[in-house]
Amino acid sequence: MEEQDEIDTSFLELQLSEVEMLHSMYPKDGEFELDDPLVIADVREFVDGKVADIPPRISFAIKVSPESGASTGKDDFELICSLPHQYPNLEPEIFVRHNFCSRQQQKQVNQDLTDFISTLERGDICITEAIQWLQENGANYISSTENLPTSQGDGDATKSDIKHTTLTRLWIHSHHIRSKFKRRDLLDMAADMQLTGFCLPGKPGIICIEGYKEICEEFWHRVRRWTWKKISCKHREDEPIESEGESKTLKDFRFFENFEEISFDAHAFHGRDYHMDLGKFYQYLDEHKCGYIFKILLGVDGKIPTT
Repeated sequence: MEEQDEIDTSFLELQLSEVEMLHSMYPKDGEFELDDPLVIADVREFVDGKVADIPPRISFAIKVSPESGASTGKDDFELICSLPHQYPNLEPEIFVRHNFCSRQQQKQVNQDLTDFISTLERGDICITEAIQWLQENGANYISSTENLPTSQGDGDATKSDIKHTTLTRLWIHSHHIRSKFKRRDLLDMAADMQLTGFCLPGKPGIICIEGYKEICEEFWHRVRRWTWKKISCKHREDEPIESEGESKTLKDFRFFENFEEISFDAHAFHGRDYHMDLGKFYQYLDEHKCGYIFKILLGVDGKIPTT
């Protein structure tokens, strides 16, 4: 962990000023949204020397309307920003999403915006420049096909003409899952891709997805590109649909009926970090016929809690 004297608090001062400015620029509900509003107070206390613990990063989302045409809401981009402690000396971590961008279009707008930000002078705040670039150029990346969901874009593994031959289950372990943006996006993406499983937020964070091999791999490809402290696929299960003359359906393979966020009694740990009740988590897995995965994920034997 970084020591306090390794973080230049003048950078954090600039971040606080920029957030205040953005909030005044986008005052309406839903236009500017902090991932965790309490982080602002944490950063302020750290800057003022009242606490020694390194605060979490400031993260937020902004709705950005392209300049062409009148905004109806459906044309808005969502600009998701995470500010490293050394920003603006380092580049911000930015991700752009849009409901009507194909996968290739979304990849391209993110790459082009990243390239633009890399040309800016380091040491100066730059989120407003990113917003302006997206306002001026965003319309070029919106698909001309109405109501095209991201999961059906060019090159996606969810196209109906793919012949699926393998059923897959991925067990993903993250150092933590706190961000409400990530939690929302995990639910949305799993629903779009028709995957089942669950997300367990907290520290650690656990994700399980199950479905056709190509779609699970696409999901994991996207998720691991997000900003994480640490994330890995701890275990993978593959079963052929056709084996020795017998067929196995997706319904037969699945442990879960849908994809949902699960939670159990949380135990506070070091500020807003929290651990879920792992006994209840093991019970949940056991009830879904996959208690065997508990030790693989967490390195200890599971126990069903006594009541």
